Amino acid sequence: MKEFLDYPSGCQYKGLFPYPTKKRWLDSITGTNRKAFFKTITRLRTGHCKTNLYLHKMIPDNSSLCRNCSLTEESPEHIILECPIHHAARLLLLEPCENRAARPFNPNSLLAE
Repeated sequence: MKEFLDYPSGCQYKGLFPYPTKKRWLDSITGTNRKAFFKTITRLRTGHCKTNLYLHKMIPDNSSLCRNCSLTEESPEHIILECPIHHAARLLLLEPCENRAARPFNPNSLLAE
């Protein structure tokens, strides 16, 4: 595992797909909305979600700015980590991640845990 972590290339890949553990995190997801949960996580991780930035790529006439704050482009990273309107929700999200996700926080490290 040390060799994998110390290898100089593939940093983005390592962030998307951390070193596997014996416990599957997806087994901890229960309930009737499992399919919707996994669909949302996959879309966030790949960037194929209904953000203004993604919609702007398909229809250039649409604005890519955040619909809530208009400070910057509305990307998954902006929504999860930066947008001022989501500050309270962000605190609830990041508190359990403090000791589990790699820092600095980014959507890939948060969604991988």
